[in-house]
Amino acid sequence: MVASMPPKKKDPNAGAPQIGRRPSNPSFLALVGFMWVVAGVVALVKMHASWKIAVGIVFAGIGLFYLRAAAMTVVRRDERTRKPK
Repeated sequence: MVASMPPKKKDPNAGAPQIGRRPSNPSFLALVGFMWVVAGVVALVKMHASWKIAVGIVFAGIGLFYLRAAAMTVVRRDERTRKPK
């Protein structure tokens, strides 16, 4: 017969456990955002079709969404780690 392990004692100073997904790495989000913005600039400069403006704006807009997500991740992380006074 195998003896069962005793339950772990909870630390009263520990915070609430993480529920759900952890936030994405802000440097990864910023890198992806910059890549999309660069793709938008390249589309505006290198494409010769008449619809290059639409493609460039869409690519740059997607990049701005990623950059905004990176900024919000940094702000939220700062809010969580800030100690109350």
